[in-house]
Amino acid sequence: MRRTSLAVASLLATATLLPVSAGQASAPAERQAAQARISLSAPSTVAPHSRVTLTGRTGARRGAKVRIYQRPLDRASWNLEGTTRVKKRGKFRYSEGVTTFSRYYKACVGRSCSPQRLVTVGNVPTTPPPPPATPQAASLTLVTGAAPEIEAGQTITVGGTASANLAGKPVALQAYDAAGKTWGNIATGLVDAAGSWTLTGPIGTAGKIGIRVYAPPSATTLETAVGAGVIAVYGWYPLGESKMPSRVSGYVEYGPATINAVPYATSVTMETSSGVGSGEWNLARSCKTFTATVGLLDTASTTTRYSYQLFSDSVQKATKDAIALGTSNPVSIDVTNALRLRIATQRTAGSGYDYLVFGDAKALCSF
Repeated sequence: MRRTSLAVASLLATATLLPVSAGQASAPAERQAAQARISLSAPSTVAPHSRVTLTGRTGARRGAKVRIYQRPLDRASWNLEGTTRVKKRGKFRYSEGVTTFSRYYKACVGRSCSPQRLVTVGNVPTTPPPPPATPQAASLTLVTGAAPEIEAGQTITVGGTASANLAGKPVALQAYDAAGKTWGNIATGLVDAAGSWTLTGPIGTAGKIGIRVYAPPSATTLETAVGAGVIAVYGWYPLGESKMPSRVSGYVEYGPATINAVPYATSVTMETSSGVGSGEWNLARSCKTFTATVGLLDTASTTTRYSYQLFSDSVQKATKDAIALGTSNPVSIDVTNALRLRIATQRTAGSGYDYLVFGDAKALCSF
């Protein structure tokens, strides 16, 4: 009986000392490690007052509770934001609204938590727009030029063609302002589908005016221009205007005067107490016509008589004798390409200080 008890005790002791297989010992540990693995994904940046969505995976069973924690960047303690549940294949998802401050998030199942994820609340970076297309060179060709001479206020017309990339785009007829050193539009239009253009516009200022046609830059084309020449634009200038310097012999006065009861605002009044007088005005080869109404000033004596001669350079263009009080004598002469206009006067009867007037004396010039 005693031997039997000892045998049983020995058998139990042996069984207690038998080693446990490695597979049997590691199974619970592996299950705990799988449950402890939690991943969390979050967007790096979200806009203020929008929503943030967190996603993750865990080895916990389906339906297990996932706790979502959040903390601001300047705090160490975590706040429980909410919970969600594990779905199929260990996935979970959580979404909430955000205000204006950046924060960290983490997800926990049981005692295991994911690494923290930073979510910055601010301007969400956007994909920059593609760079604009590089504008290409364009060209204009003048086909029909303007008339070489016009009078101020008249119009000019030019026409031409353009490169294909200017079709449908604007072009402008421009005149050069020498005083301001700038180009100004006098007409605008569009290049048609066939690549042609025609522009018509007035020029209101006398002078030697440079003109061009200009295509401004666009999103697809560079600016371009083509010169259309220099036009002589003629305007009427009072004799004695600053652009017509003079040399005189005797008395000459500029301003209003009355002939035969008619006032003339821009007149040249000449007096020749010695009997003979003259004046020369520089036309700079820029004028075509000189006109005036000639007569004695209305204050002259009834016995006074005058004569005059007009010269374009050395060529006599007009003469008139025996001009008496109360008469008006229109005159117009051609001074094309003349360097100077010369007026010679002579008192042929009477005495004293009586005056011969060239009323509204003016020249058509393109200075």
